[in-house]
Amino acid sequence: MIEVKKEGEWFLLRFKYSEEILEQIRKIPGRRWDGDNKQWAIPVEHERYFMELGIDHLMVGDVSSIIKTDTKLLAPPEGYVYPAKYKTKPFIYQEAAQWWLSENKTGILADQQGLGKTKIMIDHMRQVWTKESGKVLVVAKASLIYNWKKEIEVHGDKWDVTIVHGTASKRIDLWLSPADIYIVSYDSMKRDVELVNDLDFLMAITDEAHTYKNPSSQVGKAVHKIKAKYRYALTGTPIINRPQEVYNPLKWVKKEGRSYYVFMKTYCTQDSWGSWKPKLTALPELRNHIQGAILRREKSDIEGLIPFPKIRQNLYVDMTKEQRRVYNQVRDNMILKIDSDPDYVTNPLTALLRLKQVSDGLVTVGGKVEDSGKLKMVKELLEDICTEGEEKILIFSQFTAMVNSVFTIAKEMGLSPVLVDGSVKPSDRAERVEAFQTNPSIKVFVGQSQACREGLTLTAASTTIMIDKEWAPAYVEQLEDRNHRIGTKATVNIINLISENSVDSYIEKILEDKGELVNSLIGNGTPKDNKSMLNDILRG
Repeated sequence: MIEVKKEGEWFLLRFKYSEEILEQIRKIPGRRWDGDNKQWAIPVEHERYFMELGIDHLMVGDVSSIIKTDTKLLAPPEGYVYPAKYKTKPFIYQEAAQWWLSENKTGILADQQGLGKTKIMIDHMRQVWTKESGKVLVVAKASLIYNWKKEIEVHGDKWDVTIVHGTASKRIDLWLSPADIYIVSYDSMKRDVELVNDLDFLMAITDEAHTYKNPSSQVGKAVHKIKAKYRYALTGTPIINRPQEVYNPLKWVKKEGRSYYVFMKTYCTQDSWGSWKPKLTALPELRNHIQGAILRREKSDIEGLIPFPKIRQNLYVDMTKEQRRVYNQVRDNMILKIDSDPDYVTNPLTALLRLKQVSDGLVTVGGKVEDSGKLKMVKELLEDICTEGEEKILIFSQFTAMVNSVFTIAKEMGLSPVLVDGSVKPSDRAERVEAFQTNPSIKVFVGQSQACREGLTLTAASTTIMIDKEWAPAYVEQLEDRNHRIGTKATVNIINLISENSVDSYIEKILEDKGELVNSLIGNGTPKDNKSMLNDILRG
């Protein structure tokens, strides 16, 4: 048995000495012997030679680059017409997805994170509703249910949307209330599985489909209780790191009818400990099997298809219970002070600073790291994005406590982060930037916003996460341009984290107005104006 591992553009082979295998390997062009690690290195482009070895190889690690769809589908076929009117104009590759979805009542949309899978599915709801009526179910991670509602408001029509959450009795009432779209977390869906089984949906969408990749888990079993004519699974993470990870999503979208055991026997072999390992010789068959079930496009595929290489995404995050309690307390104390003191005068920016801190997380005011919806979301994003091989990420925050917390999270995840804040010496700063740019094992750059606006070129990153934003649009743009420099051809994904029902929304409004409101917030307004504006923000 040969152990095969893929690293970059090479297959790395290890096996017990066999003259027969060595004779075959010596026929492969570009082969190299790595004496230090006692392994052979074979160029990826010579994959076909593995098949000629005629041995069931043991593949260790990521096989996603081997099993992938051949057709990228970047434009719809000539003559395709979307049957309704888009609320927000799609890119051409998103229109191509509409055609693909219209041809498939079930399937897995696996576009790389940042290419707009949520918008694509919202547009598809409209497309289906032009010819049929019925309810739509969206199942997502708890941290993303409010984001789905916001995205529907942006890209959808005036549809009635219900978020199913709360106590068991409250959820029952919500399930039975009339709505066009029901949004529920995986955990709540699992708890309400018997009720869900009694409901009929026109369409069901399971977001972050790798959540239920384990068919023996409670969630992995519960998704199969959902009844829907149209079924779509979404994931931005390469769904096939191991063959077993694709089984349950394929089964849910009705593209796999075999038992788990038969599926595994077909595409895997068991080692001496009973663990399933992929058979390299069976991967082409699996590739053919999933070809019609999965649509995946990557950022590199769409270069030149969009008018600008920046893709911005607002990700709405729910605060933890304790975080919300403290936020409301700080806000209510500020309102009480304004109401009780007719002479109260302050700059709104100064007054709102504490609210900005709390909306990020209680760690900024001496609380626990766990009490931060944003830090939980950062961890989820790191898990999703950094599994994609060469992907690197920039993460910015104004607050030292958030920067340090993110650095710790990334370090514990084995992502070898580097950090730049105001305390870092210029020489050390340059070294850390160079390390991030050139060292493939360093996946994350964590920066304090004020220290990173100027003089940093971080083009190795394809994604920027803004935990919070400064008030001035120019400052925000400076941070966005750390990895989006003049001449950049690759797509850059910018993710803005916004705490639901917080001061973050007001900051977004200021930035959307391109700074027209800033003058009234930096001391140029009269005391009366400042007090009035602060009142509007706090009570809004």
